Amino acid sequence: MLKAFQFMARVLAAMAAVVIVAVLESGRWIFRAVRAVMAPVPPIPAAIAEQEAEFAQPVPAAPAPPSTAEAWGRGALHFLLGDDTPEARCLDSAARAYLDALTADQGVALSRHGNTAIGQHLLGEDHLPGLPRAMTPAEFVAIEARRLHAASAAASNANEQRAYIQDVLDDLVEHTRLAA
Repeated sequence: MLKAFQFMARVLAAMAAVVIVAVLESGRWIFRAVRAVMAPVPPIPAAIAEQEAEFAQPVPAAPAPPSTAEAWGRGALHFLLGDDTPEARCLDSAARAYLDALTADQGVALSRHGNTAIGQHLLGEDHLPGLPRAMTPAEFVAIEARRLHAASAAASNANEQRAYIQDVLDDLVEHTRLAA
């Protein structure tokens, strides 16, 4: 009987359908036949053919980078949302100043357009109705230069006023010394 059991175990093991496991049960060793969970399932020829066909297909090319207008449109939307992402950093200072100057309603109106349309509006290639015209970089530089000139003139005027007040105070201190 034992030889028949060993023969049967060898046959089943060769088929890899079951695994013979020795189990200690109630103080005795018992051999149990267990279905082989770890045994590899034989591959299905149809699945192998499908997988090989997938691997034979050419790899799709990487998507083309977005156009400048589309990148500016994405950057403008990120900037309006307050995100400091690389997409928002692509905008120049003129575009950032324009977007900062928009009211909330104008920002919503701008965001209703597509990325390319927003970028073309900021680049001056196309105008979106209902929104102010975006400044060109040259216009922005001219405005900034005028603003800086006015600020420096005000600062120099403030320095002159400070010097005049200091002179008056010095005269008052000197006049009070002479009177005393």
